[in-house]
Amino acid sequence: MKNQKRATLIILAITVLATAGFVSAQTYQQVTTITGASDQTTNYFNVPSSEWLLNWTYSSSTPTYAAFYIDVYQQGNNLPVDSIMAQSNQNSGVNYEHNMQPGSYYLKISAANLDSYTITVEAQQATATPTPSVPEFPISLIIVALIAIVTGAVVIKVKTSENK
Repeated sequence: MKNQKRATLIILAITVLATAGFVSAQTYQQVTTITGASDQTTNYFNVPSSEWLLNWTYSSSTPTYAAFYIDVYQQGNNLPVDSIMAQSNQNSGVNYEHNMQPGSYYLKISAANLDSYTITVEAQQATATPTPSVPEFPISLIIVALIAIVTGAVVIKVKTSENK
C-alpha cells in the first residue's frame, strides 16, 4: 500500500510539473554605450522595444564623495520617465525599464568625483519561438498542487481505512 501512495504522489507531482508554464529566455541587444567622467546630456538613441535596461558602472578614487545620477527622458518630454541614483558604496547596477514606448530617448547624467563611468542601454529582443528555460511556478499553481497532493493523500487514507 505504501508503494501505491508513493506512486500516486509521484504521478501528481509529475502532472503539476508537466503543466507548469515556462519562462521564455529573454535576450537583449545593445542599443548604445555612453562613457564619461563628468556631467553630460547624451544624444538621442532609438529603443525599438518597450522592455529595456540600463547597465551602469562607475569608478572613483574617492568613493566616499562620489555621486552618480541618471535621468531618462523620452524625446519631446520635459520630465524624466525614470531617475536612477547610485547608492553609497554601490558602483554598478542594472535598471529595468518596463512598458515604455518604443522610440527616441536621451540621458542626463550627473557625476561628481568620478574617474569614469559607462552606461550601456540594451533593448529586449522579440523571439519568434519562446525558448523554455527555468520553470516559473506562480503561487496559485503551488497552492493548486498542494491541494491536489493533500486531496490525493486523504483519498488514499480513506480507501486504506475502508479496506481494513
